[in-house]
Amino acid sequence: MPRKRTTGLNKVIRRNPDGSIKRVDYYHRRSGLLLGNDLATALVLAAKMDEEAETGGGPAPGSFEAVARGWLASPTFAAKAPRTRTLDRAYLDQLRDRFGALPVQAITRPVVIKLRDKLAAATPVKARHTLSVLRQVMQYAVDTGLILHNPALRPGLPARPPRKAVWPPAAIETFLSVAEPAMRRAFLLMLYTAQRVSDVLALDWSQFERRGRRIVLTLRQAKTGELVAVPAAARLETELRASWRESGPVVPAPRGGPWNRRNFTRAWAATVCRANRRIAREGFRAGLDKAGVHKTLIRGLQARDLRRTAIVAMARAGATTAQIAAVSGHRIEECQKILDTYLPRRFDVAHGAIAALDRAEKDMQRLSNRAVRPGTRIPEKLREKLVGAAGFEPTTPSPPD
Repeated sequence: MPRKRTTGLNKVIRRNPDGSIKRVDYYHRRSGLLLGNDLATALVLAAKMDEEAETGGGPAPGSFEAVARGWLASPTFAAKAPRTRTLDRAYLDQLRDRFGALPVQAITRPVVIKLRDKLAAATPVKARHTLSVLRQVMQYAVDTGLILHNPALRPGLPARPPRKAVWPPAAIETFLSVAEPAMRRAFLLMLYTAQRVSDVLALDWSQFERRGRRIVLTLRQAKTGELVAVPAAARLETELRASWRESGPVVPAPRGGPWNRRNFTRAWAATVCRANRRIAREGFRAGLDKAGVHKTLIRGLQARDLRRTAIVAMARAGATTAQIAAVSGHRIEECQKILDTYLPRRFDVAHGAIAALDRAEKDMQRLSNRAVRPGTRIPEKLREKLVGAAGFEPTTPSPPD
């Protein structure tokens, strides 16, 4: 005869390798959720969850579902950008399916760590976003006095390394050669204005104006609220003049309206596939084998990398950090940090540094081999070059008494 269940709990004993009891975990029988290691607390939580399941209706006060609804209605959530709110809701729905009826007091640190390990093993990027939303919801529970500490703070995910991908010139030209007109325009706008994908897709023709011979784009960035005015580069200006309109989306979707971000991502991926097919055909015609062709394909490059490509290209062209920041909308110190992180250490840059060192050493050698007679003056230009290049301050001997 089966044993009668008197509680809504399942008890799991965790043991050490030597057989001794390490701890006892209590799980809610109906949902399978971990309720902690204290029996009394677990019984109270299980009773609340069973009562809500039997009575139905709205979420129980103090449950994760109730806290989530409060967070969605808070000014903090309302202040987020529209796309951020959309993404947060999607990840929050997954958390509601998992924790909806569970009281927030039951979402302890072990529960968060268990969720972290499960998500990180499958999709590290989604794990990062999901735990970020969980942290914000639990912080709302702290702020409203439901719990004392946020168990989702610093969940211990490894830091994501910053992207360093930069579009090479060959990949840029191949993409542009196969892109549809709207996709080509989007590519050039991101490449020559250093703006984010979301800002480029939201552009309207009314944001462009002719100032003399130049076309100038004025926009307020959705993410930061920065107002920037960017003159169009020559190549972009040619593209804009060829398709000039007085109003409407600058980068229209196939039906003429603004792009849905998901549809744009799919269209972008399709364009990359066409570019790769062309690269492969040309590679095989040139006699490359399969491995050689694979190395030349557009791989690991995204639309958002064009913002970084533009910043790096301006820096390599000799633009100052302040000039680049005026285009991209970053603060000067942020722009410098980006350059320090993303600016590739290219051979031509290193070659220039070594060439400058070689020239300085030749100048010093020329000076040391030169017979300096009493009263001879060293040319001022040579003196400035030596001092600036290597801190070398030649001295002119005094005439003998």
